[in-house]
Amino acid sequence: MPTKQRVSLMSGQKRDRPERPRQENESKLVSFREWLSTTAGVIGAICAVITLAGGTIVVVKILAPHNTPPAHNNNAPTSMHDQPSSSSSPEPFNTTQLQSALLPSETVGPSANAQSSGTDLSQIEAICGGPVSGDSAAAYETIRNQQTGIFLDEGLVSWNSISDASQTITAGRQAIDRSGSCSGASNGATIVYSGDSPGSPPSSCVNPGQYLATQAKLSSPSTKFPYLGFTIVAQCGPTTIFIRVYSQQPGAVTQQVTDGYLSSAVGRLKSITS
Repeated sequence: MPTKQRVSLMSGQKRDRPERPRQENESKLVSFREWLSTTAGVIGAICAVITLAGGTIVVVKILAPHNTPPAHNNNAPTSMHDQPSSSSSPEPFNTTQLQSALLPSETVGPSANAQSSGTDLSQIEAICGGPVSGDSAAAYETIRNQQTGIFLDEGLVSWNSISDASQTITAGRQAIDRSGSCSGASNGATIVYSGDSPGSPPSSCVNPGQYLATQAKLSSPSTKFPYLGFTIVAQCGPTTIFIRVYSQQPGAVTQQVTDGYLSSAVGRLKSITS
């Protein structure tokens, strides 16, 4: 935002100088108004209105003719699919919007149903338990197809900025790439992530950024055989989409299958803004 200019008398100006003619003053006033009307379209103004809606911070830009480019994450990998787009990013979604964008259970199959869902930010963790900061809203669910035995975990998270959204995927990638795998825990199950598969967000993703695809192995004392599948996290502007698909049947879930659900999730997310 341009700084307000301070108008002051020039040093050495005499107070007893004769008053200038009225016409000259009026001419200057007209010139000033013309200058103001011309530069208003150039310099513009940015007005941010911050409100609280269900604990979620929503920032509304009233007017921003010259948007400042989002800060780049200097620690992010430099591969092509890791670079956030430089185009204008949509504002972070609120909790209600994210809930409405969750995939319906029939996406996984006619016999599928939602096992659980929630919006608690404290349940959001980076892959392998990395630090999480800057998340402002979340919605998540677990869908189970009783006929095929396939599970789908979906998580939609809005972040305060593109940089925050990018950093959480960067942290997950770095945790995996240090030794080729890493592990974490969720609801009593141990999850091992292995490999960093190439890929990119779907073309329908608005302002696409980072993409991380990794194999996932889930096991717990209560299961005889582990669940195998893929986990993909993709960034669309200040929003990340987490998709994990897994089954006890070896080979039933591939990266391509998981990418298909990711595309469906991106389409749902895009539909709430159209």
